[in-house]
Amino acid sequence: MNRFKKWLDTENARRLDEGHYLLEPFYPYDFLSQRKSHTIEKKVMLNGRELTITTEAVTHEDFQSLIFLRGTEQDIDNIVTSDWNQSFFVRLRYYYDANGNHAIVPDKEMQDFLHNCIKYRGFFEICPPVREIVALDHVEILSGPFAGHEADVVRATHSKGNVHLELNVQVASGILTVKMKNVRSSQVVRIDNDFSGKIHDDFIERSQNKILSVYEHRVKRVNDVQTRQADVRKLNEVFHYNQYTVENKSANAHFRALMLICAHLRHDRQAEEALRAEVLSLLADINRSSPSKADTDTRTYLWIALYISTGDPTYRESAKVYVKTRAPKSHKLRKFVSLMRIGKKA
Repeated sequence: MNRFKKWLDTENARRLDEGHYLLEPFYPYDFLSQRKSHTIEKKVMLNGRELTITTEAVTHEDFQSLIFLRGTEQDIDNIVTSDWNQSFFVRLRYYYDANGNHAIVPDKEMQDFLHNCIKYRGFFEICPPVREIVALDHVEILSGPFAGHEADVVRATHSKGNVHLELNVQVASGILTVKMKNVRSSQVVRIDNDFSGKIHDDFIERSQNKILSVYEHRVKRVNDVQTRQADVRKLNEVFHYNQYTVENKSANAHFRALMLICAHLRHDRQAEEALRAEVLSLLADINRSSPSKADTDTRTYLWIALYISTGDPTYRESAKVYVKTRAPKSHKLRKFVSLMRIGKKA
């Protein structure tokens, strides 16, 4: 399984370079395991007689060989049959249903399956991939003094294979901030929650930093495998929130612009088209304002996103004029415009 995960990072980096949609994996092994019993026989001596004692032992039958990939049927078929994956000693094949067809699980059914795994915790043993928990996720604490409490993730720090979480826990007296170090999969589980309106400025800033770094690598043609793999992880992490909104109108426009750039960098054409239409609508709303209210950093970020998505030089020139005449304080805004001068190469 670890070999496949390393291979998938490399594959997604390659697909990113070639303009293909990224594959999103789901590993049942990381999520649940099924108990399976087997017998153990042991011979002992009793009063000079040899007896055979049979005991029932319980082990875990994991799902290491079962992987779900989210993508188009053609994409997945290409991955399974590609000679390229054989060179990485990864052999992939389809699981077939009762009718002999490729087993395809619709998104809705997969979500229902995940929800039931969490809901019926007494039936399934949950082993969530803690490494995928990020800021703004909603989790349930499974062990320790706050076991049974739900919490919002304020910060998730990943270092040297360990994950440290800073959580806001709702208790009787209000919100309590709890820090958990070296979090194991038995301690927390991510659960569904409606995050609408919960994305804050600090999260937008962190997302912007990640997207800016990936865009810079793409423009400057940084092609080493390790960097491309890290870029894939950054884009997937940020794009996890592409359906969310922000209560503040200006901040929401900024966030939607970032999501458009992210979709473009991921080569997710369908999402990019939808986000482009949304960004164009937001830009039209701003343009209807008075000139003084419209001439803002927010509108410039919309121009940047539209230029990266469409390549229309009109948007690039508008952003360059704004930075030259208004001299905005934002270093990141100036950095985006500077990279655009090199070229769209994304």
